[in-house]
Amino acid sequence: MMILNSPELGTHTRALVSFPHDKHADGIDCNRCHHDFDIFGANKGGDARKCSECHTAKASANNPVPLMKAFHLQCKGCHETMQKKGKTGQPLMCGQCHKK
Repeated sequence: MMILNSPELGTHTRALVSFPHDKHADGIDCNRCHHDFDIFGANKGGDARKCSECHTAKASANNPVPLMKAFHLQCKGCHETMQKKGKTGQPLMCGQCHKK
């Protein structure tokens, strides 16, 4: 189990997220999360770096998707896709991941 904690974001206003990496790694291609997009938006794959090694806290010309948005787009986006495919049980609401 990983605890998603990025000091780059400063003081967290919600509880940290416990992320079952093994559960996800068993059923999802690594490149889905550990991605590297080219200038055309194609996923070229990536290595096992942390999100914060590419995404910084604030958006910039070199970092169009800031870290917190990257987390939420990645996790919630995938969970929404799974739900649309009929697979239920993925957390979608803030409190389902950010548990007190």
